[in-house]
Parts: sequence; C-alpha cells; structure tokens
Amino acid sequence: MRSWPGSIMMLSTFMTLKEWVLKTIPLKVLTTLVTICCISLILTACSSSVDSSHSSAPTSASPDTTTSQPLDANDSKGDSPPGDDILNDDSYPLEKERKDLENEVSIPWNDYKAADDHTLYISAVKGSDQCYGVRTEVQEEHDEVVITLFEGTIPDPPEQCTSEGAVVKLKVTLKEPLHDRRVVNGANIP
Repeated sequence: MRSWPGSIMMLSTFMTLKEWVLKTIPLKVLTTLVTICCISLILTACSSSVDSSHSSAPTSASPDTTTSQPLDANDSKGDSPPGDDILNDDSYPLEKERKDLENEVSIPWNDYKAADDHTLYISAVKGSDQCYGVRTEVQEEHDEVVITLFEGTIPDPPEQCTSEGAVVKLKVTLKEPLHDRRVVNGANIP
C-alpha cells in the first residue's frame, strides 16, 4: 500500500478518484464502508417515514395553535398523511369510540373532512385493537371547533401488546353548524 502523500500526488497526476480509492483502500474495507452507508440510508429513510406518520396534517395558524384545512378530493400530491384516503372512502368502517379507557393520552389526528355542517370525519393512527381504544372530545367556540383525540388501554388487555399501528376513521358530531369556524387539532394545543 502506498503512503498517503505519495497517493495524493499520484491522484493529482495520474489517476482518477475511483482508481485511487480502489488501489489505496483494501476491497474488504471498501465493501464494509459501502454496506454501512447503505444500511444508514435505509434506517434514515425508515425513521423519517415513522416520524412523519406521527405528525399531524394541520397547518400552523400561530406558534401555539394548529388548525387543519379540509381535504381536497382533487389533491393528489402524494405526500398526504396516513388516512387521508379513508376519509373519502364511504365504505371504510368507523372506529367505535370507547368510554372505558385507562391511561389515556392525547394523540394527534391527521386530517378531517366535513360530511355536512354537523358531521366531521377525522383520520388518525392508533395502536392495535387488542390493547388500545380511542375517544374524542369536542369543544365548540364561536370561531373554532377543537377536536381532541384520546388513546388509552382497554380494560384487561393481553399481557403483551404489539407495537403495530392502524389507521382509523372516526365520526365527530357537532352541536352547532360548522359554517366557517376553524377546526383545531386539540393535541397540538399546549
């Protein structure tokens, strides 16, 4: 193997970078480095998709409140959050809300669709049905509707719960017509 200064000199005068790398770095080390880079790229891509699946679709109106815009049926950007397609699918089953949950936490929902002035559908990702359930709380103000989604464990869950997620669709009924009120994701309010 050549020394580094000599190798650099050869690089500048006689060899391309590819030739220099192949002659200077042993093949076994080069193969290991390429493998590590490929694994790192795959893990980075996987972690990015997991992180985005937990992010909410609302757009920020101000730093401390988040509102969401209704789905546009003609929107085909391809970067929509999980569950957008189920909001437009009338045959997709509705998740049943549970009132007997334990250890509840507020979780973000992805998007909403107004079916009429009193009915909204929201989509979200929740844990497996064997262990987890969801329920909503709605606060109606004169200028906004705050929908908070809660996930909790069901009574007497199995000893071990899997960490799989499921996209669900929930129906939210408003007391007053929506009209031009903003719909706010309650999980994003501090």
